[in-house]
Amino acid sequence: MSREADGDRRSLATGLISIVTYNSAATIDACLDAVDAAAERSALDWKVVVVDNDSSDGTPEMLRRRQGRSAALEVILNEDNAGFALAVGQTTAAAPLRDLLVLVNPDCYLSADTLAVCEEWLTRHPGDAAVVQLWNVDGTLQTSAGSAWKPSRQIWRALRQGGPAGGVYINRRETRLSEEPIVVDWANMAFFAIRLDVYEELGGLDTRFWMYCEDLDFCLRMKDAGRRVWWLPQGRATHVGGHSAAGVEWSVQDTVIAAHGEVFRKRGDWVELALLRVAMPLLYAVRAGRCVLHGRRLDARRHLSAARTALRLPRPAPPVNYRPGPGRDRAGRTNG
Repeated sequence: MSREADGDRRSLATGLISIVTYNSAATIDACLDAVDAAAERSALDWKVVVVDNDSSDGTPEMLRRRQGRSAALEVILNEDNAGFALAVGQTTAAAPLRDLLVLVNPDCYLSADTLAVCEEWLTRHPGDAAVVQLWNVDGTLQTSAGSAWKPSRQIWRALRQGGPAGGVYINRRETRLSEEPIVVDWANMAFFAIRLDVYEELGGLDTRFWMYCEDLDFCLRMKDAGRRVWWLPQGRATHVGGHSAAGVEWSVQDTVIAAHGEVFRKRGDWVELALLRVAMPLLYAVRAGRCVLHGRRLDARRHLSAARTALRLPRPAPPVNYRPGPGRDRAGRTNG
């Protein structure tokens, strides 16, 4: 049952901004500037913790310089790429007594009132989570929340349209627009606000998802627990999108497919898992054939790669508790 139903409207006093970077030098300064501006409009006392996953583009140096100018900023430098879920766990461990947790991607620029909007909403809905509108840099609205993707829905849509539907990336959902707050099954965690105690009560992000679908898994667990994820049209942010994954686009689709398979496997949704392994490869193969007929050989190769991944569905590594490598403290200074 949602805590709102219990009449529990606990006040919020402190907040944690959690940011995970990987080769984010092009965006992190602007992201932190926007976070600072939004924090000034909020009534909470904010702490910002940034975990860098072994960037090689100068991001750690930028963060060190920024930390020297801000007492509210803590920087943790990892010696390898710990993945998103593990790194978020490092940020919450660094500030365990905060009231509100807000996940922000390093390529996400908050509007000035975004934090205040979520603070007010989660004071009235303390057991739930809140996300906001995410906009592309060209001024169009991103597909950032909606119904959870399922192979059965994709196949049904393909049958209705008389042919294969959708693109390579199977995690694209239909955007849901509303002038009023709505409850969604899934939301992109480029921006995600939740009370820290609720987040921890639900077990946090599952670290078996190194990247992609940790958001879907967590949102579905919230729904299982009778809690809701609210899409708030009153708040907004600009999301560059895919910046930390730049240079690995070819592997993104395969990672997403395998991650969806693990979500279905974890939840015991054997029908959707079977459809993903049997029916979706056929759809991908048909798409590949159409691409060949139209001379789009690169797209055809990507669809065939998607088909092979869906057939195999490799298992991710088991969940682990990450510890920063020896020789560095949380500020990135060398020990000894």
